[in-house]
Amino acid sequence: MKQLLWKLVLKIGRHDYSKEYEQINRAIGKNQLEELREERIKELLVHAYQNVPYYKKILREAGVVIRDQVDLTKFDQIPLLTKDIIRSNFESLTSHDLNTRRWYYKRTGGSTGEPVKFIHDDRYTKWKNAANKYYYSNVLGVDEDAVKKIILWGSEADLLRAKTGFKKKIMSYLRNTVVLNAFKMDEASMSSYVEKINSYKPYVIRGYSGALFELADYISRNSLTVHSPHLVISAAENLYEYMRRSISKTFQAPVYDFYGTREVGDIAGECQNGLMHQLPFNNFIEILDDRGQPATKGRVIVTNLHNYSFPFIRYEIGDLAELGPQTCDCKIPTPTLKELTGRVTDCLAAIDGSPVPSEFFIHFVGVTLNQGQIRQFQVVQKTRDEIEILFVPLGELPAQNRRDIETKIRLVMGESCRIVWKQVETIPKTKNGKYVYVKSLLSRERER
Repeated sequence: MKQLLWKLVLKIGRHDYSKEYEQINRAIGKNQLEELREERIKELLVHAYQNVPYYKKILREAGVVIRDQVDLTKFDQIPLLTKDIIRSNFESLTSHDLNTRRWYYKRTGGSTGEPVKFIHDDRYTKWKNAANKYYYSNVLGVDEDAVKKIILWGSEADLLRAKTGFKKKIMSYLRNTVVLNAFKMDEASMSSYVEKINSYKPYVIRGYSGALFELADYISRNSLTVHSPHLVISAAENLYEYMRRSISKTFQAPVYDFYGTREVGDIAGECQNGLMHQLPFNNFIEILDDRGQPATKGRVIVTNLHNYSFPFIRYEIGDLAELGPQTCDCKIPTPTLKELTGRVTDCLAAIDGSPVPSEFFIHFVGVTLNQGQIRQFQVVQKTRDEIEILFVPLGELPAQNRRDIETKIRLVMGESCRIVWKQVETIPKTKNGKYVYVKSLLSRERER
């Protein structure tokens, strides 16, 4: 009954992605994935040339689109899209026919770079959901809509004790989903999470890598009994091997890593053989070296095939990856990634010792800060009771904004947490050429 109601909700909301999912399976069944990808790229480029001012100029100069004819042999001549370009060219990157589809604003919440505003639309959402369904159904063998799920994710509303909207409650009910707040990982919260897992008995647990590890560590340290799901899916942060071992041992379930970003959605998901299968019907991936040439290991460049409102064409997301084999023994017929790096974020420690995921600062403090007053920021934990916020200003940062941010930080770090603001000219990058939003200078032994 729930599944029927869920399908009805999707149709009414114009988010039914069954046709897109059927297209994926049909292309795979006919061994036409490459043809599907090329067709989608050509359609995207023609649309961008006709409707997106930034790309009209770029594609003409690169010789990729001439009189609505696409020359894919020159695709690699298209300049890379970066976060700085998006900030400087937001209006010209927005499609002229934006209002012909349902669209909405989004912001990045990743571990590097400053938050960036962009646009998603219903076409993008349908294909993202179809790609997600393909991963669950075809790679993991799970009917995601039907099984019980617990999601350990960031929830600012829960953190501020706001009431969950009726619509969200209904959607969660129909999707058999319970959301636990990864921004609240103190002992009392984690105790209640264990109780919820044991009472709900989910088939799948999915969450931030760091939050899953902290919960597993809490369960182990306290010798608690916890329900064993069929599988655990890690996302949003790097999944290190010590994390995987701890999570798998504690929950007595296999752990699968999933790779995606807020800007372009689902990119790749791990199979039973430990390879990350690309989802090429949703995103086209290139790996480039420092000279911009195709490489086995290097920078991840993504072209989303379906966001016509705000195209991401050859977008450098700031991650590093290594290509895996083109085929895999699991029989999933998509190319693979062997190794991912670059999603490194530190987990800070509150005054009482409880862990606070860096995603709290990235999602919450970063978005609050990025209102036109600063260009970059970095949160550094120097001691258990001191947080330093480095920021590169664009304008004056009002005192009230600072006080609001400090209040939110103390809500999770502790009321006596000392917060120091430090204006700087620049924030240095890591050796991988990335900005780190949040880092801890505390010495925390992670290997168990």
